[in-house]
Amino acid sequence: MIDIGTREPSGGSIARRLFVRILLLSLMATVLISALQLYFRYHEKLEAIEQEIDRIQVSRSTSIATHLWLADEALLQSDLEGILNLPYISFAEVESVEGRKIAQGTPVAGDRIERVYPLVFSHRGREIAIGALRIQATPEAVRRELLEEAVILSLGEASKIFVIGLLVFILFQLEAGNHLRSLGLQARSLDLERPRPPFHLKRHPGAGKAADELDYLVSALNVLYGSLRDTIESLRRSNEQLDEEIRERKRADQQLLKAHALLEKTQAIGKLGGWEYEVEPGRLSWTREVYRIYGVGPEYDPSDVGRNIGFYAPEDSPVVDSSFRRAVKNGEPYDLECRFTNATGEDLWVRTIGNPVIEGGKVVRLVGTFMDITERKRAEEALQSSLHEKELLLKEVHHRVKNNLQVISSLLSLQTGKIQSPELQAFLRDTRNRVRAMALLHETLYRSGNLARVSVPDYVKSICEHVAQSYASDAASIRLRTEISEVSLDLDRAIPAGLIISELVSNALKHAFRGRREGDILVELTGVDSGHVALTVTDDGIGLPEGMDPNESQTLGLLLVHTLTRQLGGKLTIRSGTGTAFEIVFPTHPV
Repeated sequence: MIDIGTREPSGGSIARRLFVRILLLSLMATVLISALQLYFRYHEKLEAIEQEIDRIQVSRSTSIATHLWLADEALLQSDLEGILNLPYISFAEVESVEGRKIAQGTPVAGDRIERVYPLVFSHRGREIAIGALRIQATPEAVRRELLEEAVILSLGEASKIFVIGLLVFILFQLEAGNHLRSLGLQARSLDLERPRPPFHLKRHPGAGKAADELDYLVSALNVLYGSLRDTIESLRRSNEQLDEEIRERKRADQQLLKAHALLEKTQAIGKLGGWEYEVEPGRLSWTREVYRIYGVGPEYDPSDVGRNIGFYAPEDSPVVDSSFRRAVKNGEPYDLECRFTNATGEDLWVRTIGNPVIEGGKVVRLVGTFMDITERKRAEEALQSSLHEKELLLKEVHHRVKNNLQVISSLLSLQTGKIQSPELQAFLRDTRNRVRAMALLHETLYRSGNLARVSVPDYVKSICEHVAQSYASDAASIRLRTEISEVSLDLDRAIPAGLIISELVSNALKHAFRGRREGDILVELTGVDSGHVALTVTDDGIGLPEGMDPNESQTLGLLLVHTLTRQLGGKLTIRSGTGTAFEIVFPTHPV
């Protein structure tokens, strides 16, 4: 009997989660779509208001100019009242060249749309400027109107989503929930000694009805049950074999411990893989392990150098010979790893260590070890091969991520060209620069030989060049320089650092040189100490606006800079006067 837990499955938990997720995802999608619709409809309304104001000027300026020329204030008041009756118009005013003003409505001090049109009167074949017509419209009414529409639409969509989610909940419960609960209870009381399949559905499918997913699940569970019984039986039969393998592993561990001890103490003779060579008169003795490695039996006499019992690889043999001669002649110990073919033709890797024994100022014998390290070498080769495969895979990942980010950047560029709003164009351009900064990082890693750390000089120069190109038309005379030390950062440090540079350089190109034709921007990254670097972006522009606290600014760019600085564990210092300097000191490794 198998007990898989004492907690009973709660009915409808999957259905409830599915219901909640449908609601949340649908509401998020509704809010996002509604926000985008409001944004575009708001700008469409504003454009419509501007066009309406222009039509007012075309249709009514002649009449207003005539009434102003005749100094008929009553008719001018009537003209202005007619303008105010149009949607969203909040203020209209006529001002003569002498400064006399006639107005209707309330002037707007804040957010507004305002147009001023000259009033010209044709008299005796010539046009005389007699004043101006000022018209103001407020977007506040548009916002209120769109907000009311959005609330009504959102409530309607939310109701639909709730009903759909509730239907999904009920249908899931009816079609699957109860059956899954029943299967869970059957699994809790599973008896592996019972030969018949234990899982079944408590329903009777109609004649000719095709099997559904639950039927396939029950069939799969029963197949799994049969496989489990077979596996348990197989495990029972293999217990003795496993016990023997465990005993063999323990013996191998003991031999390995002996081998390590032998390497520590090569003076000991008679241990695993030991050998001794007398320089005078040249007697050689081996331990049993050396006989095994050479592929000969104990009946072989090591002093019989006439029999071919094996040979080193051609490229290793001279090294072994010269090391042996120096040990005999000069008393120099050696420790070598060589390729070796024994008497049976088996190719091995062996490690041989020789230590001279000096008596009376001369070498009298050599003692050492001779060990088969073939398995270790093969494991090292397999590990190197595996590492190489992983490096290739990681490079491919960086390459694909870079390509995907470049596609996103291209799509943003195409979308920017189709939008007329300067504010939205600027937003999309900044977003494209941020995406491109991340793409450049993956491209730098892909082209480098080190996939763990980023070469900062190449990465920063690429970011600065891309940002400068994106603002080329607006900042043609601005000089952008970089002074980057030879430092490297890991991936988690390089991404936020690159985004900070992109934000600060973009901000300087957009705002630092208003009203000026030329200027300089310098990006520096230098080491502060063994564990910290300083990133500085400096310009000689107009400085920050008077009264602005950059630490309290709510602009997206500065908020992103503050957030990324905290992510790096760094400290941000901002200086403003003759130009602006942003300095961020952060550790090169996570703390």
